[in-house]
Amino acid sequence: MVKFRLYAGGWTAFIVSYLFDSETNQLTLESRSPTGPSPSWLSLHPSDPSVLYTTNEYGPVGALQSFRIAENGTLSLGDTTESGGNGPTYTERLSTGEVTALNYGSPSFAIIPTSPDDPLQFSSDYRVVNVPVGAGQTSHPHHSLEYKDELLVADLGMNTVWRVARDGKPGYWKIHGRLDSHPGAGPRHVAVIDDILFTMHEHDNTLTARTIGAPGEQSPILDTVTITPPTSPEGSVFAAAEILIPPKTDKFPTQHIYVSNRNIGVTDPKGDTIAIYSFDAETGKFTETAQVYTQLDQIRGMMFGQTENGGDEFIAASANVVAQGETIKGGTIILKRVDGGANLEIVARNKDELTRTSLVWL
Repeated sequence: MVKFRLYAGGWTAFIVSYLFDSETNQLTLESRSPTGPSPSWLSLHPSDPSVLYTTNEYGPVGALQSFRIAENGTLSLGDTTESGGNGPTYTERLSTGEVTALNYGSPSFAIIPTSPDDPLQFSSDYRVVNVPVGAGQTSHPHHSLEYKDELLVADLGMNTVWRVARDGKPGYWKIHGRLDSHPGAGPRHVAVIDDILFTMHEHDNTLTARTIGAPGEQSPILDTVTITPPTSPEGSVFAAAEILIPPKTDKFPTQHIYVSNRNIGVTDPKGDTIAIYSFDAETGKFTETAQVYTQLDQIRGMMFGQTENGGDEFIAASANVVAQGETIKGGTIILKRVDGGANLEIVARNKDELTRTSLVWL
């Protein structure tokens, strides 16, 4: 029997753990561990799977928290530190030992060091990076991605991806470049494969590909596709949320791109879709392979399992918002990759918690 443990954050004051049995296709709620307010985004330590980080997405000044994962799946608090701004919406642990905090409600973000001897302990010695905002402009830093010795920060409000470089000791960084999106796009989340930047845009529901040049360059866009489903109810409003590109493996030799179609308008009875694309690096073009209906409303976060233990055969996704009295499109689902990853099929669902915003797999 193969069981996988998942953790899911949300707009509550707890993190949920689930167990997924891949033989019986059962997804069960295992525990609820108390946290600070709104642990909306989770991130695992890349080399120590017993360490979990989360944002506390609130204002006027939010926070980051660290937790130790026990063998029974429960969490014990390690440390809490301020994020340096309002409403941190994303965090990730970097290879440098630092942890990011993207302050959606402030024009700022922070890269906070942890102790070399204890990854649970945050340092207080860091400098908040303030985004240059002009008159009439609004900054909403939403996602960070480690790229070589840089950090890429998608800014939904400023319509750009900031290029951020170290500026001295750990915790001290500075903006040294930008990659602007097309007008009205709204970059929300990004991914990089072979020095090609894939950007998921919330405002116009598009996916783009471009090369990454020197920090002062505006590299050309290779291709742009609209990810909206082919049919949708009148009054639908799409605001794409997540992009995932799992690595190639022997089982999945063709790399696919998975993006979530978050409908924040009149919803479809079939729920949001996860759109799947392939990308040809020689031609620089996308090809859509599937639009998979999920019976979930407003997928904010979704995540693949770990490649090392075979969990990458599965992707978890959760509803972010469920209308009062309507439970059919709530909860968390597990989908299995089929057709070499070109399609997905739902294999499990749990509705013990109707809304979750972020997921990680052990």
